[in-house]
Amino acid sequence: MDGRDNLDTRIKDLMREGPLVALYLKVGIIVLQETTAKMGNDELRAMFGGLIHPDKLRGNIQVVYNRLNDFPDDHQPE
Repeated sequence: MDGRDNLDTRIKDLMREGPLVALYLKVGIIVLQETTAKMGNDELRAMFGGLIHPDKLRGNIQVVYNRLNDFPDDHQPE
């Protein structure tokens, strides 16, 4: 596997293609946050194959959302 096959590298490469990529990423995080907030724990376990606990998943998404919006990591939506 070369460096191009790494997801982080592909995302960084995409970010260089223009400002809309960042907007699409931000909108994607918002939609993911809203969707996972509405889903039950069993649904999330099934969606992610039980690889991550639903509360941890929601928390990780919240941290990414907060960082994209320049909020403190412990900021919670109103």
